[in-house]
This record gives sequence, structure tokens and C-alpha cells, in this order.
Amino acid sequence: MADEAGDAVKIFEVKTGRLVARIKGRRLTKPVHLILHSDTLYIGAAGTGSILAFDIPAKAPQGKLKARTIIDRRLKAPSGFAIGPDGDFYVAEQLKQRVQRFSAKGQKKETFIGGLPDMPEFLVHVPDTI
Repeated sequence: MADEAGDAVKIFEVKTGRLVARIKGRRLTKPVHLILHSDTLYIGAAGTGSILAFDIPAKAPQGKLKARTIIDRRLKAPSGFAIGPDGDFYVAEQLKQRVQRFSAKGQKKETFIGGLPDMPEFLVHVPDTI
């Protein structure tokens, strides 16, 4: 669960609802969007303009955890993102009213969509075929 006010991502046990772990860190401020892709949880941190990643272990995590940084402080209020079929990140920036494209390693590629009339949020990749 993204806890924007608490600057953390909280992990709960499904059967009991008990809090078992927290992902925290310097770059994790105001998390607003989570994506699970393969065995990695990606976190959009609006407060630091960053995208972070937490590799999910085989055994249930416990305690205080840290995520690694993918995109570091280069975004103006990231409010949502998606991972495309090319493996790239497509990140909605509310304050810049655009969607940016980054490589899987966090290198900026291009402004994918610019000059939006509104503040974009919560992107979802929908495949051409299901």
C-alpha cells in the first residue's frame, strides 16, 4: 500500500491484515503509484520526483526495507507510470503536463506526449492483443 502521508510503502499479511514490513528511504517521499512487474515492485515517489524499485524476495519480507532508485529526482510530480511492451517507463508528470519516456535503466529517451491540457495521472498499458 502506498502511504503518501507516511512516506512509505507498507506490506501487509493477506490472511491477518497485519503490517509486516515497510519500504522507506531518502528517495521515497510521497509515494503515489505502485506497479508490480515480474518480481519487482516499482514505486512512483511524487515528493522526490523519483521512480524506485523493490525486488520481491522469494520469502515474505519483514521489517524495514529499502528500494533502489531507477529515475532519480528528474521528474516534476510523477503521478503515474506504466511499463510498455518495449520495457520502457512512461511517466506522467503532473506539473509539466506531459508523459516522459525512459529506458528500463532510467535514461531519458524523449517526451512521449507533451502539452497536455490537464494534469496526467495513473497510466495503464493496454496491449494490442489479449
